[in-house]
Amino acid sequence: MEKKYNKKAKYLILTHNHGDHTFGAEAFKDLPIISSQKAFDDHYELEKEGKLSKEYRQGFINAIKEKSAKGEFDLSDSWHNDFAPNYLAAKLYPPTLTISDEMKLGSPDQQILFKVIGGHTDCSAFLYYMPEDILIAGDNFNCEHAQNSGCMLAGMNDKGIAILKMFEDLNPKKVIPGHGPVVEKDSIKTSREYFSNMFEKLKELKDNGVSLEEASKHPSLPEFFEEEKHRQWDLIMSSWYTQL
Repeated sequence: MEKKYNKKAKYLILTHNHGDHTFGAEAFKDLPIISSQKAFDDHYELEKEGKLSKEYRQGFINAIKEKSAKGEFDLSDSWHNDFAPNYLAAKLYPPTLTISDEMKLGSPDQQILFKVIGGHTDCSAFLYYMPEDILIAGDNFNCEHAQNSGCMLAGMNDKGIAILKMFEDLNPKKVIPGHGPVVEKDSIKTSREYFSNMFEKLKELKDNGVSLEEASKHPSLPEFFEEEKHRQWDLIMSSWYTQL
């Protein structure tokens, strides 16, 4: 990155404390690592419980493989070839600088806002590069859901919808999601409108005594806004139905 842009990296900023967002910190070990205070606390709580040890990580990987072998879900090639080996090999570097609410980094003409908002996790935050109106959303907003964001989908709720509306109101020109390609701001609106409509229709069906199996296939539900659904769609629908 430094070679490409001919600029020295100054910070590593973590949007939340999930392994797929934090376990690459070794590449930035010579820099200040910034997160929310809650993400810092979560890291040390997991460490105290032994849930960051290599033994625990190996057990987690084995458990996922066993569930997949039983046909509960399919694992992608990228999971086997990329996530799993890197998850096991990662050396962990916890945050060295934390914030409880928000902070601004950089000079006035190159300023980045870093703000804690919760949502996807209690420790989740976003960044906003104000000179060019670029939103770095973390996992409160993802795209290409079929490939990589079952976590956001299954965890979506009223809080998540409110955060998407807040992102809309920022009126960014470009959005960098937690997973997926850089997109235009209209993608946030499309996502929010889908989840709002889906939850409204699903709650109406549940209130009328319609079972999960029937509700998940009901013609009144909106069509998903991307071409493909996530491979664990049945589990996602169950999560939404259960929380209502």
